[in-house]
Amino acid sequence: MVVAQEQRMLACNGPERAAAVDAVIVLGGGMDPDERLNFLGRQRVETALALLAEGKARVAIFTGAIRETDAVSEAELMRRHAISLGAAPERLRVEPAALTTLENLRFALAIARAEGLSRIAIVSDGFHLTRAGMLARLLDVPDAVLVASPGLADDRRSTRAALIWRETLAWWLNVAKAVGWTGLGWLGVPEAERGRWIP
Repeated sequence: MVVAQEQRMLACNGPERAAAVDAVIVLGGGMDPDERLNFLGRQRVETALALLAEGKARVAIFTGAIRETDAVSEAELMRRHAISLGAAPERLRVEPAALTTLENLRFALAIARAEGLSRIAIVSDGFHLTRAGMLARLLDVPDAVLVASPGLADDRRSTRAALIWRETLAWWLNVAKAVGWTGLGWLGVPEAERGRWIP
């Protein structure tokens, strides 16, 4: 299922098919053990830069923290990688606090809204995009443009297996989050308060 989802997203939601937006949110993809940007992160950055280069996005917002360390955030490493590939620094934003996909979107959307950037694209791996899109709808962004990066192109079988297993488990967790988020919203709990209970 996860592999089929990746292939479908790459076919239908590649950067060449993306509509023009104001900002592209680039979700963190994780780190290698040496705290360098991993294959997923590099692919996501390069996919976002294709949108910037083609005039399909004005700004890229990189989002992602690092757990239990004072090292440079994943978002900052993505920004540095983008600059090393020729991106203009003034078109790049960093959100260094998010630890989950829901937080990635919440915190990056806050940056976009503060700058008046209303049309949003989300870059992530094809196998992750459906879940990211579901969470965007939960956050009242139903028309986010989903742009697929080729995450499962990594040729290491162990990496591919780990990604597929992780995404399968994450779906169940995020369904529970969505139910809780919606229920608290019906009870009138503000988004900031919900975010403290449901990261």
